[in-house]
Amino acid sequence: MTIFHMKQSIAGCLRNNRIGTIDFLEDGKGNPLSDAEARVELNKLLAKGHTVMPVGDDCEGFDVFGGGCPGHEPLAGSDLTRAMLERGDKAIMCGVGPGKSFFVLVTGIEFGEFLTSTGTYYLDPVPVNNKGEILTAQEAGF
Repeated sequence: MTIFHMKQSIAGCLRNNRIGTIDFLEDGKGNPLSDAEARVELNKLLAKGHTVMPVGDDCEGFDVFGGGCPGHEPLAGSDLTRAMLERGDKAIMCGVGPGKSFFVLVTGIEFGEFLTSTGTYYLDPVPVNNKGEILTAQEAGF
């Protein structure tokens, strides 16, 4: 399943939303902006040359001139394990070996391989839940 990201036209947001309806933006501290505050901030962005704002997660490779999101395959397998470690997860239960039926606790990456809590290395550990079922990117919080 390919994931596609969206962006909102700032000018379109200002033009197409009635007064009082831009109530979905926050300041840098996570506090909601009033419609009036949001309109001021959006106009500041336009003045700086910004044309769009992300909707949800930002997207690497987004073409703001009409191409949009190039599409992304969801993280899976050892790529998901790597992303979880890069996010700051300290220890990830993973399946390794044939059928991913042997479970280890992955704690880091060294020399291009995944390091376990026992000091062994694996090339392709797959994150699993507490039932031994392979995690999806969504279940892992991506």
